[in-house]
Amino acid sequence: HQVKNTKKGFANAFKNYFNKKDGRSENSGMDPHFLMNSQEASMKSLIDLSYLFQDFRTFSTYLKYPMNDFKSIKAIKHYSSCLELQFFSNLLSQPNYYDTRDFDHSLFAAANNYLRAKDLKWMIRNLIIMADVCKSLEKYEEAAKCYLKIAYNLSSKLWLPALFFEQAGWCYLKLNQQRKFTFYIVKAGIIYEKFDYKPYSFFCFGIAEPYYTNYKWNEIR
Repeated sequence: HQVKNTKKGFANAFKNYFNKKDGRSENSGMDPHFLMNSQEASMKSLIDLSYLFQDFRTFSTYLKYPMNDFKSIKAIKHYSSCLELQFFSNLLSQPNYYDTRDFDHSLFAAANNYLRAKDLKWMIRNLIIMADVCKSLEKYEEAAKCYLKIAYNLSSKLWLPALFFEQAGWCYLKLNQQRKFTFYIVKAGIIYEKFDYKPYSFFCFGIAEPYYTNYKWNEIR
């Protein structure tokens, strides 16, 4: 409550903007050795605990304070972690949240910010979790988009994109979108072939064959 009272209201917001006691600039969060100040650490601990205990009312009341602080100084990784918690809090506390427009908008919010912070590892981790959530809710279109976002952001010098193209393909097959399934499974097979993972490429081409017999092979490749 003490922290909240120093932040709420226009007067406090104005004072805090021009009177940065810790001497941080708007780019301080980009420092690789960035540390939260005491207020941010306190508020982040509070929202983490309230989420853990499923006290979503407290969580939603106090989330904005550390989240806005992190955003204002470009501490994008910490800001993204707040977005992740916000997504899961809404999913757990709001009935049928997964059928709202906010679900689709929030699904990629953290991943996009991790990407903006050039933290590919955390983006991948986030999107794999989100894809699993979507599959458990039978939202296979959204799960496929998560896998494709990973695949297209990985280097073409790696074979790893094939894994995610393959997973996206299976999601589209769940939706009975056979042409998309074929396209991404064959795309995965071509990458496996390029890196000489022949058993995997043979599997992909073989599993896709019944679906592309009506199309020209060269067009699919």
